Amino acid sequence: MAGKDKRPQAWTREQRLEALLATHGLAEQELGAWCRQRGIHTHHLAQWRSELIGAVPERTLASETRALRQENQALKKELRRKDKALAETAALLVLKKKPLPSGGKARTIDRRRGASTSPRVDRRGGGWRRAQGMCVRGAGIVTA
Repeated sequence: MAGKDKRPQAWTREQRLEALLATHGLAEQELGAWCRQRGIHTHHLAQWRSELIGAVPERTLASETRALRQENQALKKELRRKDKALAETAALLVLKKKPLPSGGKARTIDRRRGASTSPRVDRRGGGWRRAQGMCVRGAGIVTA
């Protein structure tokens, strides 16, 4: 039988079966005393009994848990990637220039300041391009 210093999780299947056979039919007080002597709780016995009845190998449970964790991590990674793509698309839609209701052109020079209201175009060849009221470079968006 397992000693006091051994954790209940470390008990072998044979030791668990012996404990279940030894405690079968004991009254509540006797069961409590038996458990205290061996350093376990009654819920351990109940768990072991359900494992024995279910006859599910422990290794199957561990590998199944590991597979579920890996799948969960992969799904979380995919969700983060899709959230980023959705945020970028939403930003592009918000910043997209809306046409005027009259169908005319927008004023390109602000008369009060004499400054251009059109988006800037990088003349140094840094990769900027003009696209419907906004300047786009790679994934970043710069508005004028």
